[in-house]
Amino acid sequence: MLRVPVRQRADGTTIYLQTFVKACQLYQQGSQTTLYDAITIHVDASGFAQSVGLSAGTKDCSEKLPKRKIAKMKTKMTIKRSETGPTPFLDDYLAEIEKQTKEKQGGGESSSFLGKYWMYILPVYVGLIVLQNTAPPDGEGGGGGGGGAPAAN
Repeated sequence: MLRVPVRQRADGTTIYLQTFVKACQLYQQGSQTTLYDAITIHVDASGFAQSVGLSAGTKDCSEKLPKRKIAKMKTKMTIKRSETGPTPFLDDYLAEIEKQTKEKQGGGESSSFLGKYWMYILPVYVGLIVLQNTAPPDGEGGGGGGGGAPAAN
């Protein structure tokens, strides 16, 4: 297990980042007299350490380990700064949403009066047509005039 002390803040507070790798992987990665490993420390945009990684190869530990006389260990140290990804075009997106909302609510400024209110005008028009056709024709029923006192001279 690797435990790295990191001075994290300006006030001097120390935190520890830790990682691990199997000892047999570390042992298999090396040559007859030297072990090799790689430590990577990931820092954020302001330079504070966020994580640490230790790699020592990808061999499986199931094979029988050979005997070696280890004289030294070589470590490759890498510090990687996080990269900021692309930012969304929020202003363009909000303008498009606002435009769509205006179109839904008001139908746009270019719509005519009939274009906006046809669904209200059409039923009234159809109702008037139907009422005109149901009125009785002239000369039948409905009596009007006739009767009453004679006119005075």
